[in-house]
Amino acid sequence: MHFVHLSPEDIKKHPWLEVLVGLIGITLFTFVSYVAARDYINFSKQKSPKLVDVEKVEANSLITRKWVTLTNFHLNCESVEKTRRTDPIEKLVEGPVYDTYIPITNSSGKELIIAIFHGDQSCPNFQNQTLTGILTTTQDYSSGVAFLSTRLSKTTTANLILRIDEGLGQSQIILVMGVLLDIVFLSFVIKSSRLWLENWESKFE
Repeated sequence: MHFVHLSPEDIKKHPWLEVLVGLIGITLFTFVSYVAARDYINFSKQKSPKLVDVEKVEANSLITRKWVTLTNFHLNCESVEKTRRTDPIEKLVEGPVYDTYIPITNSSGKELIIAIFHGDQSCPNFQNQTLTGILTTTQDYSSGVAFLSTRLSKTTTANLILRIDEGLGQSQIILVMGVLLDIVFLSFVIKSSRLWLENWESKFE
C-alpha cells in the first residue's frame, strides 16, 4: 500500500489538505470501528465459536459474520490460490504472500466455503484439523473486497468464506485500534482547521 506524502510546508501552505486527509481517515476508521464493535457484541453473546458440520451446510447457505469452528470437511489442495504483496517494504516485513485461499468441500466434493488464511500457508497442514474463524457470505465486504480479485471468485461454486483465526479477540483489538486512529485523525482535523482559519483571517488584516 502506498501513501501520499505531505510535507510540513505543504500542510502549512494548504492546511485544507490535512483537513481532507483527516476527514477521510475518520470516515474509514469509523466504519472499521463500527464493524468491529458489531462483531465484538455478537461474538461476546456466543462466548465461544459455534460448531458447524460442513456436511450440514447447504450449497445456497447465506450465513453472515458468524464466529464458528468447522468440522467434518475436506480441503481441496489442488485449487489453492495465493495473492502476493506488491509493496517492497511489506514484502520484507511480512513476506511475499498476502493471503492463501483454499476451497473447502463436503464428502461429495462440492465446494461450499473458501478458507482465507493470512500469509503463506501450506494446505496439507490443515487437512485433518478443525478451522476457526468468521464465516460469512462472499458478498460481505466488511473486511474488504480482496476476494473478488482472485481467480477462485470467478470459478468457485462456494457462497461462503471463512476468515481463519478471526473472531472475538481480533474484533476487540480492531475496535480499540479503530477508536484510537479516529482520535488521531480528529486531532489532525482540529489542528488544521484552526490553521486554515488563521490563514483565512490573516488575508483580511
